[in-house]
Amino acid sequence: IPAGRLDASTVLLATGICAIGFVVMTAAINPLALKLSPVVLVVILGYSWTKRFTSLCHLVLGLGLALAPLGAWVAIRGTFFSTENHLEATPWILAGAVMLWTAGFDILYSCLDVDFDRNLQLRSIPARLGISAALKLAALLHLGMGLALKRAGGGWHLHRRVTTALIALAIVFIADVDAYVTILMGLAGMIVIGTIEHFLYEGGSPAIEDERMFEISG
Repeated sequence: IPAGRLDASTVLLATGICAIGFVVMTAAINPLALKLSPVVLVVILGYSWTKRFTSLCHLVLGLGLALAPLGAWVAIRGTFFSTENHLEATPWILAGAVMLWTAGFDILYSCLDVDFDRNLQLRSIPARLGISAALKLAALLHLGMGLALKRAGGGWHLHRRVTTALIALAIVFIADVDAYVTILMGLAGMIVIGTIEHFLYEGGSPAIEDERMFEISG
């Protein structure tokens, strides 16, 4: 749109078609997925507006990505409750980790756009608190991510991920913006990739150890 190659009406039409297709697909998965589909659309479509009225827009973006593990859980299980009718903690912990990871990175990216945001009066943590405070907050969010992943599934492999998050927290005090962005991207990538490997291949999650996770309700 900014380049003039697409007009707003065309983009709006494409967005509407995709939204309808999304709802139709959720209906084909299971009833809970269909019921929750409007919530997903509100979060995803509403994120871009949040920079106009709140500096917490980074957390809204994180929430949008946090819906991914929740959506996967609903698609597979069809419920957030166990067979004993207890609320499952694992999908919410994973969603929290994704939200913290994404919000932290979005704050880092916003550090590179702080002048642009201030000139256009857009809201962001760096624009409001300054780059130094924003970097510290981003590091704390990534530390929280590491702790959440540790809570989701123990073992010395996840302890390594938490240690990596602690290293990221220390880097913020010795690196400038560009160096911190580059280094932390690598560190967080290690955390996420290593954790995925842990859950898929090493049986660290109580939920994944439970074969019922892979049973489709119905």
